[in-house]
Amino acid sequence: MEAAIRAVAVRFPIRAAALATYNPDRDEDDKTLCAGLGIIELVAECACDVPGRQFMPNPSGASTRSL
Repeated sequence: MEAAIRAVAVRFPIRAAALATYNPDRDEDDKTLCAGLGIIELVAECACDVPGRQFMPNPSGASTRSL
């Protein structure tokens, strides 16, 4: 999964990501929690660590995607 996330981040700007359906009652050893946090950290790192790409937030908060 790490290689796939890195490959996508090199080719496309990461604008959003989501992890869903975490149930702490079913995660007795916190394995799912740790995996999820690792994925979040990796996505954040890849989103900020692409050479030549700068993060440029939209000051209005509006979507820049045209429909």
